[in-house]
Amino acid sequence: MPFKWNNPGCPCCDCPCACYKFDDNAEDSSTSNLHLTSTSASLSDYTTGKLDKAFKHTGTQYHEHDDHSCFNLGPDGINVWFWLKSDYEAPYTWDLSLRQPEGVVTKGSWENVGSDQRDFDGEWGIFWDESSPNDDYNGNIFFVVGNGSGELYDGNAVSRAPKAKPSEYAPGIWQFYFFWASIAEGKIYGIQDGGGAVEASLTGTQTLTSGEKLFIGNNKETGGDEFAKLGEQEYDDVSRPWLIDNVGFCKDIGTKAEMEERAENLYNNGYGRACNHAGLEGGGCCA
Repeated sequence: MPFKWNNPGCPCCDCPCACYKFDDNAEDSSTSNLHLTSTSASLSDYTTGKLDKAFKHTGTQYHEHDDHSCFNLGPDGINVWFWLKSDYEAPYTWDLSLRQPEGVVTKGSWENVGSDQRDFDGEWGIFWDESSPNDDYNGNIFFVVGNGSGELYDGNAVSRAPKAKPSEYAPGIWQFYFFWASIAEGKIYGIQDGGGAVEASLTGTQTLTSGEKLFIGNNKETGGDEFAKLGEQEYDDVSRPWLIDNVGFCKDIGTKAEMEERAENLYNNGYGRACNHAGLEGGGCCA
């Protein structure tokens, strides 16, 4: 039978549970109405995106929302996807002492000042980390889930690698990222563009819920000289803008094969599909 919105038998009516198109505002285009609060009221921060408009982060602007079940890791896990683009290529040499992951979409804080301190506090987060850029490679995208210790991070589904891994961030082009955590499986997964999923096992005890706010474009700072907001780190006194478009959240977690199919549908051969599409085919409530 066809699935319809508000049909109790619909398996995906909470997917997407929030979607942000960033088409001149930070409103939730799903029925949840989880509108974001923005530090920027300027329409000049909205620019040409992958799909219509996108929001530009230059190190001061970010969005937030109070704790909500839509953004909690929870016993079932979470699925997050977005398009991301950097308009500045960083030089290879830079000051490692200032290294701090910048938050892309986060519900927690990851401290990584230097190379041997990686403290994560919260539920989960998606971060960009510089990690010795060069002409073909511009840093890592990490999906981090806490392991309950407060002194370690756990489950980086991406790791530094040459091309074709979700970790690689190439400057100047739009790239699609699709991440999910499955608490039942004890794994997290990451997909970049139209590639297959890479995975990592979770260890310890995850923080399934917390009072942490959701941030888009911010890694909650811990003080000192850390750089945490997306676009905050500068090179040769030039700020590095990041553009983000169509951030989506889903609480319906399927099998690895099902999730890969969703990612493929959202990627749409590189053309993308905007919110409120959730990558689910055949279900009228969320296709």
